[in-house]
Amino acid sequence: MSNTTVVPSTAGPGPSGGPGGGGGGGGGGGGTEVIQVTNVSPSASSEQMRTLFGFLGKIDELRLFPPDSMIQTQQLWHSI
Repeated sequence: MSNTTVVPSTAGPGPSGGPGGGGGGGGGGGGTEVIQVTNVSPSASSEQMRTLFGFLGKIDELRLFPPDSMIQTQQLWHSI
């Protein structure tokens, strides 16, 4: 079972350097919310995580640590 933490953060630069979450153009609006999930299977893919948490709304950015390429390397290393 995984652990999930929701951390509200202030509006700031978005993933591409554009405006952050919240109302555009001035005045209020909510900020971006960051969800940190731990204890996820190393075989979980980005697409699976997007599907799992898609009910929360639009997902602007998704980061998996370690990256998928590291997981593939580890799997190859262990299979030798």
